Amino acid sequence: MEYTAPERRERPSRAAAPKCFNDPESDSDEPIVPRHRSEFSTRARVIHVKHDNADSGSDQANKSSPLATINQGTSLNKRAFTKDDDDTASPSKKTRKIVLKTKKCTAPSNNATIPQPITPALSQIEVSPSGNMPEIQMIHDGLSFIQKLLSSTISMAEALAELDAAKRKIASLESQLLEDSVPQDNKSKLKECKRELANSLNNEQRLRNDNVELTRKLKELQAFNMELRVDVATLLNERDPHLNDAFKITDDEVEQLWGSIRYNIFNFVCQVVTVKPYRLSPPRGTNHSEVEALKAMQRKYPEEAKFYFQQYIWKRLVHYIFQGEAATFGGPTGQAFHKFCLDISEIDCQTMEEMSRVKAHTAKFLSESSDAGNTEEINRVTRMMYNELYIFMDPAKQGSAEEWLGKIVDKAVNLNNGFLKSRAFFVTNWIGEDDFELQGVDVRGRTGKRGGEPVLGVKISPRLGKIGNGDGEFFNSINAMVLCKPIVTLNYE
Repeated sequence: MEYTAPERRERPSRAAAPKCFNDPESDSDEPIVPRHRSEFSTRARVIHVKHDNADSGSDQANKSSPLATINQGTSLNKRAFTKDDDDTASPSKKTRKIVLKTKKCTAPSNNATIPQPITPALSQIEVSPSGNMPEIQMIHDGLSFIQKLLSSTISMAEALAELDAAKRKIASLESQLLEDSVPQDNKSKLKECKRELANSLNNEQRLRNDNVELTRKLKELQAFNMELRVDVATLLNERDPHLNDAFKITDDEVEQLWGSIRYNIFNFVCQVVTVKPYRLSPPRGTNHSEVEALKAMQRKYPEEAKFYFQQYIWKRLVHYIFQGEAATFGGPTGQAFHKFCLDISEIDCQTMEEMSRVKAHTAKFLSESSDAGNTEEINRVTRMMYNELYIFMDPAKQGSAEEWLGKIVDKAVNLNNGFLKSRAFFVTNWIGEDDFELQGVDVRGRTGKRGGEPVLGVKISPRLGKIGNGDGEFFNSINAMVLCKPIVTLNYE
């Protein structure tokens, strides 16, 4: 870029400025030659022009002219003159002094090619006093702020990267420490346990799914079975309208009624039969042998006396009601029919299905023929038990004891009537030593040595079994089933 001094008026006779100037402050005669450098100074070059001419009215001569750029070399041009300058030139010449402030280059060069300059940092630029000072300062402050912001951003990014690396390192060390803290054999066991747990969870989930599927299929089969039962019943009724006229009693009903009798007997003994008789006499007409047997049992086994009293009541019910020794059913011929049915139940024959049908219809007919004789027999059984237990009863409850026993006998009679009217055959028997099995009894009391061999003690109630079913089928000993287990006590020897 070219640098020129401000124009001024010259004399017409004044010659052009010399092409070469010597440095007035230097002793060397070498002219000042513009130098090119590979690395320029960061300071601004400013040309200061001083005028000794007092007649000059231009204020620009006393001002400093800042360079437009600091990245290019300077060159001096010849001063050009015009006709106007000749007219206004000063009559006498005076010496001018031009000072070029520049930093010496590392290597002088006369080459005309100017190398590409490098932009200096803002801190290295010497700003000359001018009117652009506020804008330059503002730019400088903005660039400084951007530089600080970039520096802080870079520092923060580096800190975050270091923090992430530290976190990964800590996690790795914790995992390694956990693995090192567990012995090798425990590690293998832990892996095996985890594998087994995963397999167990998978199996459980599979079983749950299978259970849902099986439940759905079961409901479908139950619905299908119900439809088949309805269809079969319809077909049987069409073939023989009187086939299913017989009375039916379900196994659940039998167990419920039998359990009700057993519960009433237990309550009666525990609440009423609680006295040890002393100088007491039973009522007139009582079987004294039975009373003496009960008294001897009570003295010999005081802790098991309540079981023996329950056994006494059960024996009377089985003998007089369920085994037909008392005429409690069917009028004058009811007792004989009852014994006949019990005898048939002990025989396996090919005509049992037809016999069961005849039995059910006959029992239904006889149940409608019950008379006063049957009622008298029921009352006789009740009165007999009341008299034989009288001296063992609590005096405060003797008045209601006969009524209580009467309800127990009535329940037994009604249940036996249902047995006779059903196509199935119901039998009662007392368990013996030869057919005793611990799984086949209901134990209510234990005596003897701990860990000994169990032996039957008191046989409190009988066993109730059923042969065949309510539809008159499956009449063989293999299909006989136990509905109610016998109640016993065990003595460990």
